[in-house]
Amino acid sequence: MSKIVVRELSSPTGNLEFQGGLTINDTTSISYPGRIVQMKHKMIHTRTSWSNPGSNTGSVSNNVPNMNIDFQCKFSDSLVIMEARVMGDVHHNTIFRYTVNGNKITTAAYDSYNDDEGANRWSGLTCAAYDGADNNSSTPGDTFIMVYYKPGNTNNNTYRIVARNGNTGANTNYMNRCGSSNGQNSYECGVSSIIMYEIEE
Repeated sequence: MSKIVVRELSSPTGNLEFQGGLTINDTTSISYPGRIVQMKHKMIHTRTSWSNPGSNTGSVSNNVPNMNIDFQCKFSDSLVIMEARVMGDVHHNTIFRYTVNGNKITTAAYDSYNDDEGANRWSGLTCAAYDGADNNSSTPGDTFIMVYYKPGNTNNNTYRIVARNGNTGANTNYMNRCGSSNGQNSYECGVSSIIMYEIEE
């Protein structure tokens, strides 16, 4: 195996730029667009439930229990990627989206939310799968929710998964359990999770 030992590198411009985008400036700061700067992960084990309001209630939405995470970027121009997995019996009319500090996340890719006040349909990042039985008390499954976002600051921001019904009715959802189990160990149970990445732009 070859080995190169370098004691000192210098550049007339003050920056050392390498193929692939790596840059080392004269303050020893390293810049590498696309690299993962940091990652944070949270597991949710609690078996619980939550109720969705109907879409005719305007922009009201409910926080999905415990599906929140605080995340602070190291760089103000970084991109944040959020991935969540909600395990349980989730009604097929349930629509999910993310908020940051209580405000709906909007990016160039997700500005088409139908979130009009009083709308009888509500759009989001994803919805639960249709279970065929037209209920939410059968075998639990996984719902994956992913979004990218540029916070534009280095504040310690709070990100949450919120949900609402896709039509005018309301429904109940069960997390880390099936609807008929009442949280008992003898039925299908699982774990939900949320993960955050800071990506250097």
